[in-house]
Amino acid sequence: QYADDLVGLAESNEDAKTMVQGIHTWTQRWGMALGVPKCGVILWSDSQEEHDRHQATEYNTPDGNIPIVSEYKYLGIKVTEGLGGEDDYEKTYVTSQAEKGQKALNAIRPILLDKTWPIPVKVAVIRTLLIP
Repeated sequence: QYADDLVGLAESNEDAKTMVQGIHTWTQRWGMALGVPKCGVILWSDSQEEHDRHQATEYNTPDGNIPIVSEYKYLGIKVTEGLGGEDDYEKTYVTSQAEKGQKALNAIRPILLDKTWPIPVKVAVIRTLLIP
């Protein structure tokens, strides 16, 4: 069993190491294991000294070492060390999500505009298809 989509934020490498150990302890308490291949530790800092210290740090757990990564896909969003930068992943993601929402709205528009459909049914359609 795995707990999906867990994120921890820390102020320092030492705090991050402590957090990783705490997460491991939590998984043990609840009979779970870390999916180490799906894990990653990323640093957001402009300091070269912090980057060097980060690269020299090992984030060890009994389930395995959590890898240091420069980018990570979280809930479908690519997160990078630069948090955007020239690649502008966030804008691409938001544009993609907006297009999906527009497509879903266009698909249900005839139902929403039809006066013979009861409002509770229209609300259910919106909640089911437009706001998953």
